[in-house]
Amino acid sequence: MNVVGWSTRESRARTACSLALAAAAAAGLAAPPALADAGIRDFADTMLIDDPDPNDVLILPTLVWQRSGVQDGVGPTNEFDAGIEIDKRITTRLGLQVSTGGVWQSVFGSKSRTGMQNASAGLQYMAWKSAKTESELSFGVQQEFGGTGSQQIGESATGSTTPLVYFGQGWGALPIGVLRPFAVTGEFGYAISNKGLKQLPAAPGNDPTYNNGIESRWVAGMTLQYPLNYLDGEVLSLNWPQWVDNFVPLVEVSYSSPATRPANDPVQWTIAPGLIWSDQFYQFGVEALIPGNRASGRNVGVLAQFRMSLGVLVPRLGKPVFSGD
Repeated sequence: MNVVGWSTRESRARTACSLALAAAAAAGLAAPPALADAGIRDFADTMLIDDPDPNDVLILPTLVWQRSGVQDGVGPTNEFDAGIEIDKRITTRLGLQVSTGGVWQSVFGSKSRTGMQNASAGLQYMAWKSAKTESELSFGVQQEFGGTGSQQIGESATGSTTPLVYFGQGWGALPIGVLRPFAVTGEFGYAISNKGLKQLPAAPGNDPTYNNGIESRWVAGMTLQYPLNYLDGEVLSLNWPQWVDNFVPLVEVSYSSPATRPANDPVQWTIAPGLIWSDQFYQFGVEALIPGNRASGRNVGVLAQFRMSLGVLVPRLGKPVFSGD
């Protein structure tokens, strides 16, 4: 699950394995489990933000490496994250997601730190889908459980509740053939702090101190993707090998901004160009994590993710628990 750009660490790591509400689809063996189906349009199951369709997948692992510079005479720091997420459809329209992960921080001039990320869970409901216009719209809510992770690696003792809107839109109606495979997906939400950040009274001349709360934030993200199977199947007859059709070049962008004051983190951007390969059962993707502004960092990170259909493990798990909507 992913809520984009919640903090400096989460804008690069938890955006890969984190709070979000699920994405992508295809039940069972009829279509790639890593893809959400809107008629002939399949939206790639992206890694930095989430898609508009619930699904049945195991994401294990999401791996992130990010380097940060020297702070207060300590560093640089190399951070390695390994996340796990399970997405399960309750009905064809309603899905449940649960995620957590581990973190290892190697700090030059100090001891290494290890710990767990805060656990997260969420629900997502597919509200509308149109095969004719290649469009999808869904709504969700997610909860980060503050205090379930390790504060020594920067996890907050305070959680957040985030209502979200997701959308997907294919460009298949465009009159220019080579542009028709393009699609955009996105999400927009408001992360409501379960305990607000407040400045505490301080003696004259002392630095201000704060409670253990966090600010509420606006969070958003978009992707631009170009599935080669759409190009080959719907625009041109390229007759290249099937494994080439399974590639999806894409760019993801995540954004977050404080909505309340005071705030621990300023506005943050992350840009992630990459490549996804998926077949009927599995998906593998790699992206670069490029800071979009100084507040998001100064070093490029790497994200890699592997996911598989739950139906590979147990066929019944690749289908909704209940057949109705």
